[in-house]
Parts: sequence; C-alpha cells; structure tokens
Amino acid sequence: MERKKTRLTRKGPVFLFLLMVIIDVNFLLQGYSKSNNFTNNLELGTQILKVSYYNEQEWNNSVNSLTNPRDLFGGQADIIGAKYKVTITENNYIGNESTHSLFLKFVFPEKVHDLFPNISQYGYDYYLINNYTNQYKVWGYIFYYWNFTTGEFNVFQDYKYYSKLRMFSFIIQNPIAFGKLLVDYNDFAGKINNDSNLHSLNISFPILTGDDLMWQFLIDLLAVGTPVNDYLIDMINVLNCTNAEVQGNTITFQRRGEQDFNVEVTYNQLGRMGKFVIKNIENQKIYEIISFYPKNLVYLIIGMIFLSLLGIVILIFLKRRKRLKT
Repeated sequence: MERKKTRLTRKGPVFLFLLMVIIDVNFLLQGYSKSNNFTNNLELGTQILKVSYYNEQEWNNSVNSLTNPRDLFGGQADIIGAKYKVTITENNYIGNESTHSLFLKFVFPEKVHDLFPNISQYGYDYYLINNYTNQYKVWGYIFYYWNFTTGEFNVFQDYKYYSKLRMFSFIIQNPIAFGKLLVDYNDFAGKINNDSNLHSLNISFPILTGDDLMWQFLIDLLAVGTPVNDYLIDMINVLNCTNAEVQGNTITFQRRGEQDFNVEVTYNQLGRMGKFVIKNIENQKIYEIISFYPKNLVYLIIGMIFLSLLGIVILIFLKRRKRLKT
C-alpha cells in the first residue's frame, strides 16, 4: 500500500508539467491575441465627420509649420465646420485576401503607392504575388466617400462620377496578421532598395516600424473589429508600438513634429472612428474631428418634438385642472 501511495504522489508533478506544456502551447498558438472572437459590427448607412476645432498657430508650433490638416485628411480639412461623408452600402463579404491585396489597402505608404506602377514594369508586381503567398481572413465592405468640404456634398450626376467615389475595403479578422504583413513588407522593401536598376532611377521604399504602420492606419480612417479595445491592444502589441497605448476604445499615440504632440483616436461601438484629437505637450487641443450619424440626428429631433408635444399636453391638462378647481 505504501508503494502505491508513492507512485501516485509522483504522478502529480508529471501531470502538472504536462498541463503547463498544454497551456503554453495553446498560448503560443493564440499569439498575442486577447480575443479570437472578433466580429464585424459595421452597419449600412451614412457617417459624417466634422472639423470642430483647429488652432493653426499651435499646429505650426507643435505639429509641422510646413503642413496642415489637408496633408493628413485631404479636402478642406483645415477649415472649421468642414464635413466628410462616408456611406456604407454593402457589408456582406467574408473571404480570404492575399498579401498583395492587403499591402495595397493597409501597408503601402502614400509614396509607395505612387512608385508601385514604376516597379511593376520590372516584374516586382509578380514577384510580390509569387513570393508572399499568405492569405488572410477578412470582412469586406463597399462604401462611397466625399472629401472634407464646407459646401454641399455633390450628388451622383453620372456613372463615371459615381464610380470614382466607390471604394472597397476590409477589416482583417485577426489583428495579429498586421505583424506578419509588416515583416513581409519590410522584406519586400529591402529587395527593392537593393535593386541597382531601381536605385539608378532614385526609387526606394521606406522601411516601416510598427508605429509607422499604426499611424497610417489611424489617419486612413480605417475600421476595426469588435470588441474594439481588444482589437486595438492586439494591434499595438503585435506591431511592437512604442508610442501607443489603449484605454477603452481610445488609442493615444505620441508623435514628434516641431515638438512632441499626442493624438487621441476614439472608435465607436461599430468599429469606426468617432473622434480624432491632436493635443500639444501641455494637453491643449490643437485639432479635433467629431462624428455623427444623420439617422441618429433624425431620431433625436423626433424625440425632442415628441417631448415638446408631451410638455404642451401636460401644460394644457394642468391649466384645465386648475380652472375646474376654481
């Protein structure tokens, strides 16, 4: 009996060891991810972004005296009151997208987008397709957009104009994919930069850090999966961002311009950007974009009208009651 007891007690540490191995392997398989259950929470309809604050002098002092918000967002984004409109019309695509496709949507900086047609004639378009073959699960959606303007949004006058506004974008289902995309992009950029033919044409691709890619993602106003907090945390972790932190649905990003400044981007429950704020090192606001949904505004107006009518009815009732008492 004593021997049996000894054998049983020895199995305890072995069992615990195996259990720890299983837990560790499971953790490694999940990577950095806080959640494997992200969802696409986008809704069909229109969202309006509005420039609600802009201090040009402080922008020049803190951000960059040679640029203004137009360089980030286009249109008349440097004018208070200017609005940007985006309308999602379809949101039912679920599938796989190639590295090539996601480079074009998420990774290539603006400079690279301009240069890419030039390198395609040297075979690098096919090189990218054939050598970076990962497929990533995505949700796809179709939307139309109108740049920041202080005037009225143009209506669809003809198909040619209509098609220019039509865009197709994705939400990557697992944000851990951004880490692999960044590694592959920098490897591809290295190949481009070592090509003597392209070097003689003064063509080179910038090497990106995780902070660079995260910054591009934010200013491109791209949507994220939900829960937003977990999605953003996974992104900054897998990209090894050193200048970003997440609290709730807000990501705070530190940038360096003329001085250090902070950018706070808050996402709504749908996974779209709801607020974009730039502040100086004294935490004073420099620039702000807010957003609203016209359908919500309609509901608010209807609610206010209903409450007003209810108030009038109650007032009439009280007056009549007072007369009856007298």
